[in-house]
Amino acid sequence: MQNELETKRKQQIFQQQQKSYVSALVDVTVQVIASIWPNSIHTPSTGSKPIADLNTFLHHILKHSRTTHSTLQLAIFYLFRIRSRVQEKRNDDVYISCGRRMFLASLISAHKYLQDKTYKNSAWSKVSGLNVQEINHAEKVMLQLLDYRLFVKKDTYDQWILMLQTHLKLNPSSSLPLNNSVSSVPIVHQKSQNINLLRARQSLPSPPLEDASLPPSPIKRKSSAPPEDERICKKRC
Repeated sequence: MQNELETKRKQQIFQQQQKSYVSALVDVTVQVIASIWPNSIHTPSTGSKPIADLNTFLHHILKHSRTTHSTLQLAIFYLFRIRSRVQEKRNDDVYISCGRRMFLASLISAHKYLQDKTYKNSAWSKVSGLNVQEINHAEKVMLQLLDYRLFVKKDTYDQWILMLQTHLKLNPSSSLPLNNSVSSVPIVHQKSQNINLLRARQSLPSPPLEDASLPPSPIKRKSSAPPEDERICKKRC
């Protein structure tokens, strides 16, 4: 009986640690997105319906897609891998300039690469609220930015995880302060956000990307998604 209670207690501790780690990963994800796409921390204002802030958006996507911490870690790595290209081509495609769409595409790519059983893009459409054509296009743009290289060497990945875990231990509460409406935020608070963003850029661990030595990705799976409509609606993020 005592052994069972001890086992149960250890399981609860482990689950709590996992939950805390994933929550901290979300904070890091917010920082990474904001460092590459600074406008992402501002909540878009629309006349039709309110749009969730970045933190709420991430929690919603990760919860409803049941994303594991391993998948999220790889998705974050992909964001670092495309960072330089995003900065070069952000004006070439409205999708490249949208941190939310690019994160979603990164997460989808990581999910499909790691998981044997993965969601169809129609399922991601329901989770994200974007239509299937937008999901298809965002994924295509992400893969092009990655040169379809989804493979990460084990040594590189292990080093990246170590850097990430070290960063989380040194910065236990490093999330950026986000608000539901940027227009209602005082100027002083916006300056505080900019300072936090600068600190995030300086403190974030940057993984070794080894772009020059990356092997080709495995054989691409055939997509069950229908051909992409060339007249896809290009809304701004």
